[in-house]
Amino acid sequence: MAIKKIFFILIPCFIFTSCSNGMFVSDDSPYFDASSSIVSPSLVYPSHNSSVTSANPLFSWRANSNTIKFNLEVSRKSDFSTKVIDVDLIEENEYQVPANLSLHSGTYYWRVQSVDASNGLSGFSEVWAVNIELSNPFILGTIPSNGNSNVALNTSIVFLLAREIEQGINLEEKILLRKQEEDSDLVAGIAIYDSESNQIIFTPDINLDSNQRYSVTFLGGVKDINGNEIQSYAFYFETGESIDVVPPEVVVSNPTNATTEFPINANMTIVFNEDIFSTTINKDNFLLVDLKGNPIEVNLSYDANSKIVTLNPVENLGYKTIYRLMVTNLVSDLSGNRLSGNYEVYFETAKIQDYAAPNSPELINPADRNTLRDSNITFIWDGTDDSVGYILQLSTDSDFKNIILDVEIISQKEYRLPAHIALSDGTYYWRVKAKDNCGNWSD
Repeated sequence: MAIKKIFFILIPCFIFTSCSNGMFVSDDSPYFDASSSIVSPSLVYPSHNSSVTSANPLFSWRANSNTIKFNLEVSRKSDFSTKVIDVDLIEENEYQVPANLSLHSGTYYWRVQSVDASNGLSGFSEVWAVNIELSNPFILGTIPSNGNSNVALNTSIVFLLAREIEQGINLEEKILLRKQEEDSDLVAGIAIYDSESNQIIFTPDINLDSNQRYSVTFLGGVKDINGNEIQSYAFYFETGESIDVVPPEVVVSNPTNATTEFPINANMTIVFNEDIFSTTINKDNFLLVDLKGNPIEVNLSYDANSKIVTLNPVENLGYKTIYRLMVTNLVSDLSGNRLSGNYEVYFETAKIQDYAAPNSPELINPADRNTLRDSNITFIWDGTDDSVGYILQLSTDSDFKNIILDVEIISQKEYRLPAHIALSDGTYYWRVKAKDNCGNWSD
């Protein structure tokens, strides 16, 4: 396994301009006119005292008359005596916190000021508080993901869970979906829990409105099967202009049709072009049979991030035997569209099992002995064609006795370090192992 060494150095940077009287003034600088008739903006999102799970949240507000630009302030203190974000002359009604200003867990206060065409300023808006909660180990992600745009009007909403939850919960009461407007009504819908894929799926009763921003909140109070209470979770997305009527497609499968010498101890994978409704991923819709029609028992799993369904036979397949792998047209996407027809492949197995390890991945970024000044790291590597999964490890020592990150990744050849994993100044080592579809790992 290749190992790369990186040096991680955080260098704070301050940019300021000063002059003898302690003030900086230019013809373009905004000024404050106490008699100005400019109306302060109305804050929209994140709502007051809400919780957000992103280190880079979107702040949005509603403009009032005679306003062309805005000033945004974000602080850890309610009196704004110190500021973590102080951005002037924003031309849009929103601001996405960039990676170099990522927020940490805790409570923040924010306010916005209007600027008119003459650079006159309004008073500040009211102050809203927002809680940044970066470590929610229970909810791994959502579909749509936070900040997604052009979402279909007839989509369902999915919460990807890390652990099973207790039964008998009224999930409709725990999911709040509404437009990010004042006094907007909740969107009713049906929520189900799919224990096989560990997902909560919320399907609205009606199509969403076009070109709107929606906020979604999963309320706390639900417990996992071990009795641990789950934290609340919130995110937003934006709709497009149309409903989704296009059926999903199988992009590729392994094996492909007419494959020969397929290992008898290998898993089979089906890759889709879009997110699949997990309740349609079952043993009635994913079938493996021999030429006599005898069913082969398999275990199914679905990775929503890579859109891959894996079939793992309970026992090794027969030597030099022809099998049929079929996906029925009852498989559907999150908008309810089904496959346009059954997907079928025929393949023949090999004479022996495959115990050969795949080649080790080539590490690309961060480069060996590179010095980084940004904590927002994306690890990138290149795998071989027969690799179907990877393990990424990050350690503070070259022997990997003090591993601070150990994550298994399916299919993707990159991994972005989560915001809640804060790296201090120092030297770090990283490595990646590859797995093939027979379960063999690289060195």
